[in-house]
Amino acid sequence: MKKHLILLPIVIFFYSCCSNNKETNNSYQANISKLAPWIEKNFIKEVNLKDKKFVAYIDSSKEFSYGFRAYLKDINVSNPKKIKASCEVLPFNIPSNVQLVLEMKENDTNIFWKSEKITNGVAGEWKQIILEANIPQNLNPNVLILVYLWSPSKETAFADNFTITFE
Repeated sequence: MKKHLILLPIVIFFYSCCSNNKETNNSYQANISKLAPWIEKNFIKEVNLKDKKFVAYIDSSKEFSYGFRAYLKDINVSNPKKIKASCEVLPFNIPSNVQLVLEMKENDTNIFWKSEKITNGVAGEWKQIILEANIPQNLNPNVLILVYLWSPSKETAFADNFTITFE
């Protein structure tokens, strides 16, 4: 749990930036290269990849990636029933233990957790990973919603183009 505290400064900023980059009233998006001037450089890497100058990353020193953070009360959809989170991931190994994680916390206590692993694809090629979940109902408005990549085995992977949609 304490490791998640490392994510807080990152995800606070992601939420702030995404609040101003909404495509619809229920969707939050973040392209790392567009947000790079405002992200602390310790949480992104400059890369020389086609169509990407900066990416979020996880590796042996960073088990958790840059991600999304918002309180339920700040989501533009009142009483959302579902969440769909996705991002593009460039895994360095297949099979991979890299996971897109949805976490909900109330007063620093986990009340919901779900992840989606990269199940197929090719090492070194971008793959979209999608996680969908029903949101528990009757939640406290101060429940914190987090979406990020996690590498429990500390594998290296890059990430970009996070999209979080509420219904």
